[in-house]
Amino acid sequence: MDAQITDAEPVTETKADALSSDKIRSLRAAIDAKLHERGVYEQIRDLVFVNSKATSGVDDGGGERQPNSEEELVGEDAARAREEQLIHDVLESDVVQQLLAAVRSMELAAPGQEGAEKSSSHDDGEDGEDAVRFEDERDPFLYLRLSGGKAFVDQLVELEQDDQEADGGLDEKSCPVGSVVAFFRVNASFQKQRQSSRDVRCCVDPPFDEHFRFRVEKKRARTARTRGGASYAVDVASPSEALCLVEEPVQLDVVKVTKKLLSRAGDSHGQWRELSCELIAVHRLDWRRVLCSTLQLVHFPVQLTGRMKEPAGTLDIRADLLHWKRAASVARESRSFLSKEALQRNASNHSFYKYAKQWWDEYRSETREGKGQAPKGSTGAGSAAEDEYAQLLTQIGSRQRLVKMFAEDEEGRYRMVCKFVVPVRVPTAVRSPSEAARFVGLLPYESTSLVGGGTDETWRSIGTVLSLRKGDAQDHAVLLASLLLGCGLDAFVCIGTISASKSASRFARGSQRSYDDRGSTRSAEVGHVWVLTRGSSSGDVLLWEAVTGEKFAVTDARAPTRRGYCTIDCVFNHRQFFANLQPRVWKLVESSFDFDDETCWKRMDETLIADLPFAQPSVALLAPDVVSASMLQQEWTTALKRAISSRRRAEGLVTRWSEELSFYLLPALNSYELERLYGVTHVDNHFFQQSVTNFVQEGHTFQGVPSMFTVESPDEALASMTANPLVADILTLHARSAQLALAVRCFPYAEQTVATWIMLAVSYQSTS
Repeated sequence: MDAQITDAEPVTETKADALSSDKIRSLRAAIDAKLHERGVYEQIRDLVFVNSKATSGVDDGGGERQPNSEEELVGEDAARAREEQLIHDVLESDVVQQLLAAVRSMELAAPGQEGAEKSSSHDDGEDGEDAVRFEDERDPFLYLRLSGGKAFVDQLVELEQDDQEADGGLDEKSCPVGSVVAFFRVNASFQKQRQSSRDVRCCVDPPFDEHFRFRVEKKRARTARTRGGASYAVDVASPSEALCLVEEPVQLDVVKVTKKLLSRAGDSHGQWRELSCELIAVHRLDWRRVLCSTLQLVHFPVQLTGRMKEPAGTLDIRADLLHWKRAASVARESRSFLSKEALQRNASNHSFYKYAKQWWDEYRSETREGKGQAPKGSTGAGSAAEDEYAQLLTQIGSRQRLVKMFAEDEEGRYRMVCKFVVPVRVPTAVRSPSEAARFVGLLPYESTSLVGGGTDETWRSIGTVLSLRKGDAQDHAVLLASLLLGCGLDAFVCIGTISASKSASRFARGSQRSYDDRGSTRSAEVGHVWVLTRGSSSGDVLLWEAVTGEKFAVTDARAPTRRGYCTIDCVFNHRQFFANLQPRVWKLVESSFDFDDETCWKRMDETLIADLPFAQPSVALLAPDVVSASMLQQEWTTALKRAISSRRRAEGLVTRWSEELSFYLLPALNSYELERLYGVTHVDNHFFQQSVTNFVQEGHTFQGVPSMFTVESPDEALASMTANPLVADILTLHARSAQLALAVRCFPYAEQTVATWIMLAVSYQSTS
């Protein structure tokens, strides 16, 4: 038996080696064919000759030199450096890059299918070529190579502030544990595909070296319109037209990530924790320019622009379309198509701009005429209340409404606000409207300010918000409305005002526009953005606070007032835009949300909105990571117990942990999260009380404090918990037979967002 096994092993290895050598031979043959196909051999020879003359120095000094070992070593190092530079220049040349892209587009036969494909190609070669060509045209792939960045001049200031760090080089392995380092990262998204580059140490010329590959889903039909304005679908005739109809650009988000080195195991990469993420610039690359060229690899120098419209740096990008046969006729057709499309875009923008000016003039005149209206259902009897109403109408009703038709995006382009919203349907990531609201509410709120104290009024795209995992109020609202539309709800983004005193306790007001009452009894208002959904009846209207994830009914007379909502000035989604014609002094419960009522709401032409360019493409969301959440629970539990025990030991206190009581706390944490998610209170609360009551002995006291966090560090969570006086009392408790308990539950959501609930409890003997 042993002899048979020993004889069989060499045969298996020989077959594998033969298959591998056949694959290598086929690859060499393909490269050789490409080299001879377009005379690339001669181009590479000329390139090597020119570069060798440029890099070679004058070694001869005209006389004899005395033998010197140090000079010989220096000469050898210089020659080796010149040789490496020559190889690098040749590999980075356009000729070699186009050759590599062409070879990458070839699909070599798999080892198990190689013989079958060879025999079929011998039998009917033409059919085989047609089949390969059909598959290539059916499944094209966009290949992008990011080969470095230049002139990120903002990093000069930071490097000058820390010369010691600058002299340390860009090697991550030289960073000591505890270092806080800034990195660049490029996030690329296209047609529900998202990819990220590796983190590169921040410097003036970051050495990016990444390859992105996106599958291009071609359009099967295009939209045309009749003279009456009705739309209908027209089948696409040519493959090039099917690709040109893919208007979605490749979005490149350049972000600056600050990370802290937590630990390092030997010479391997250390464990980093992300501290912050800052947006540097956003660029949308029109990849269809690749179709306009006959070159195998098209060079795109991308100039990045910052928030203040200042140059932020450049990216060197080269693009290719794999599985696509190039021809001069296809390039001409593509250039002609894109030129016509640009003319149509300009015409659509011009027509909408003229229409918007006329619409705005009509709206202003209609709002002036409707200022004397009374709320529907109000009585006409004169009273003192009417005098107060007239005073409020004079003070507040004359204010200009916040009707925002256009917003500036990250590139400085003004787009119609409807073009920021798109239905997003990702069943693996968001499974219900309540889950969508909870996910968006967990994203941190950030109001960015500009130099000089001004606020940044930029509206970010959904892809940028997901890259940063934070955003302003309008960013939260656009993302939530898109998710609710994907869930099948009739959702709208609302622009209106909210009480400044009510909003101050929930989130900062940095980007919100203030409207002071100048001495009136009514509190100041600030501009705000949130979400509205409508049901089957006119009274079934819900308001969703996107920043916190809360929702409440408009019919609840106390809810809008209690939460500080004052007025709704306009609403919109991806297709429709309505401006409120009702007096601003009306309460939300008194307002009508029947958008078809022309006396209450003024609509914009949906056809003109649909024809506008630069619509927000749909995006994909990462599914909740359940496995990582369970591991995170264990890490947090261990880290928090160790930190609490160490803290009490430093104060001379003994810590006894009760695993039994810790387990009994878990149902309470589930109940807290279900209340935040679905609004259902006291789930299994009866069982939780029973288990705790049975555990706590007679004459003992139980005390527990729950907390919720979205941070990634248990140290930050503990520091925040200690600010609570109840938690501080437990940490400093010195009682006989005291048993401490700690429960941690991590609830994962989309995009690696986690809601972490912590309950610290103690059971101790009461003092008589």
